[in-house]
Amino acid sequence: MWRKALLALSGALAALAAVELGVRLLVADPAARVHFATHRGGCCRLDPRLLWTFVPDRSGSWGTEEFTETVHINALGLRGPELGERRPGELRVVAAGDSFTYGHGMSDERAYPAVLQSLLRARGVDATVLNAGTPGYSFDQAYRAVLERWLALEPDAVVAGVHCSDVGHDADMSLYELEGDGRLVEIPTGGSWVLLQGRVLHALPRPLAKLASVRLLAGGLQRADPFGRVPHDAQPAVGTWLRRKIVAELEDLARRGRERGFAVLAVVMPCKPDLVEGDRKVYGGLAEQIAASGVPWVDAGAALRARGVRGEDVFFARDSHLDEDGNRLLADVVADALAPLLDSSPPQP
Repeated sequence: MWRKALLALSGALAALAAVELGVRLLVADPAARVHFATHRGGCCRLDPRLLWTFVPDRSGSWGTEEFTETVHINALGLRGPELGERRPGELRVVAAGDSFTYGHGMSDERAYPAVLQSLLRARGVDATVLNAGTPGYSFDQAYRAVLERWLALEPDAVVAGVHCSDVGHDADMSLYELEGDGRLVEIPTGGSWVLLQGRVLHALPRPLAKLASVRLLAGGLQRADPFGRVPHDAQPAVGTWLRRKIVAELEDLARRGRERGFAVLAVVMPCKPDLVEGDRKVYGGLAEQIAASGVPWVDAGAALRARGVRGEDVFFARDSHLDEDGNRLLADVVADALAPLLDSSPPQP
């Protein structure tokens, strides 16, 4: 009996070893397919409200053939230096969004929020721009982070970055449903497949969680929706739903801004399929919907095209993110749109 059990166990281990070897040989980077919420250690930790957040007071570097990214996350969980006491007359701007706001591939000072700060100060605006971008975030997550974390910093403006991924494949990170009357209603995070995957991987013994085959499986299940969190499986229904939610969230931010005295600027981010491949449908009319809502906004991709900027000039060749020139030009576009709003926004006491 014991011999049969040992043989069965040996066979199972041999099969697992073969699968692991196959994954390592055939898949270039299985870990890259694992969601931020499922990382153990490193940049992020699970969060019951936001799915994942940065680990405060964490520094590090990583890179590819195209870039080296050096980052410091401060005590508040924001990218960049520590936030000191507010100076008299200082304006504070929260830049919220995903990896395009965070500055994927950039050092802290070359990410667009830091460049935006320099540009505003060069124009005589005493502004501190806080980088609240978090890689992988959906707009739902960025919106909730602003409401539950960053408004406590009493900003004079919130710059809300929207990327084409927010209207494409980010439905699995949804935190809100949209009722028929336009009300935003929270979706309990307990039913989040992303959060469940993270909890499972965090519960596994570390050697098992680090296996390439396990991480590949977790990444492959990333877009699953076993709990029915999205209204429909097929595009364009999901895209329509996501766009309506984004506009409702921007409208809510603008309403709160009017009540509390801060400005809101929506930034439709440059998207590589648009600027490089000429696919103008990647946002599906989101810019027009934001414009109709009355929320101040800027289409950064359109602004770059109007300047004669080519996509090849602002994106990494092998990556979908903006390079150093792209971050600098994005900051310039945002500064043009934001400066007038700061002039009309009373500074926080």
